[in-house]
Amino acid sequence: MRRRAYLIQDPYDTDAIEFIRAIFIDFGLRPVCFYTDPKGRYYGEQAFPILTSDAIEASFDADLDDLGDLARRVTETYDIVGIVPYREDTLEVAANILRHLDVDWNSAETLALCRDKNAMKQHLATAEPAVRVPRSAAIRTYDDIVACDPPKRFVLKPNSGMGSTHLGFFSATDDRDTVERHLALDPDGLWALEEFIDGIEYRVNGMIRRDGTVQTLLVMEYHPVQLDEHFALAYASESQVHSTDDRFGPLHEYAAAAIGALGVRGVPFHMEVKVDDEGPALIDFGARVGSEGTGYLLSQLHPGRPNLYSVAGHDHVGPNTFAMDPVDYEHYDSMTSVLVYGISEIGGVISSMDGFDEIEAMPEFVNWPVRPSIGDPIRVMRELRDSPYIVALRHDGPPERSQDLIEHVRATIRFNERSERQRKARATAKQTLTRARRKSRWIAHRMKSASDLRTG
Repeated sequence: MRRRAYLIQDPYDTDAIEFIRAIFIDFGLRPVCFYTDPKGRYYGEQAFPILTSDAIEASFDADLDDLGDLARRVTETYDIVGIVPYREDTLEVAANILRHLDVDWNSAETLALCRDKNAMKQHLATAEPAVRVPRSAAIRTYDDIVACDPPKRFVLKPNSGMGSTHLGFFSATDDRDTVERHLALDPDGLWALEEFIDGIEYRVNGMIRRDGTVQTLLVMEYHPVQLDEHFALAYASESQVHSTDDRFGPLHEYAAAAIGALGVRGVPFHMEVKVDDEGPALIDFGARVGSEGTGYLLSQLHPGRPNLYSVAGHDHVGPNTFAMDPVDYEHYDSMTSVLVYGISEIGGVISSMDGFDEIEAMPEFVNWPVRPSIGDPIRVMRELRDSPYIVALRHDGPPERSQDLIEHVRATIRFNERSERQRKARATAKQTLTRARRKSRWIAHRMKSASDLRTG
């Protein structure tokens, strides 16, 4: 008799580990892990020892070009009851492997729609015209842009991108060279061209239950920053919107209508929405847990509910009525959460860090979703992944307190201000030693694997 299990891809991520723990606690189920890169698997298992423990049912290496082979090998032994695509870049693989499995969940087509920005907006425009979306088109070249008669202002983004990667802002009067320099960031890729929507941007996070119920657990207002004429970050800081705020209800209702039109079910969700004089419009949607520690944040803001990983685990595994009570926002509304993202204008290596102890001593300090170390690279900001730090704060003061805290963090944290010779030597030595240790462990692992094959 085949044992029940679920699939999870490349689970070397804190969100993946939390899902593994929650599903085992709630159901006694262990995952079948599949890995798409041997080197990534090695370092992932080094970082998370649970992946080589009895908490894992089995582990397979997978060829992304032949997921049917993986499905055949896995289902010879296991009855796969669910898939856990915990991160944006695991959704597309989950959709492809669903084509080879009989799992009562989202269809492969529905899940794939969540990784195709242009197709998703086209689907919404057709399936539910009342759900406003920006005008969009799929393009590869400058000539494609001209042919689609672009709006006066438009955004270019990789069609399957994430984390504000290669996000560019342009106007119909920009010359060919300017636009083609941006397209050269991914010369073989498919881009989404979208009408620029002015206004305030928000993110909406929560759970889409198996029956389609949308549970909104968090709304945050984004505070953007323009890096230069054509580059901007959608957010350099965020502040929580309470359920009593007049903006909360319409954002929840818009999210529920858009999700209903997409047809996705049984997943956490992360939605980005802009609101202007015409109302809300979808910027992006992810059928997964929000990044930067959002899973933990949602659980902290609603301590009376089972944590997000447990609720999502139930919905990944099968139909259920778990945690279906209406959301109680009393605790959520008792405080305001703030996230501050570091902005780096100069690249290099972190050789000194100042102000971190002062931040941690603040009564409003919660944690560091991202905290750097001496020797880490620091990059000129062009996307969210370039942020050198992210700090989470919480306060019970008026809304303007959030902006005061954001400004205090930016003024307090400083990099590379100590003696240049001393700090550069320290940083270079640490970076070199770290790289050497990682490389030596990887080489030793490869040599052992080769030896085992010769003697096996």
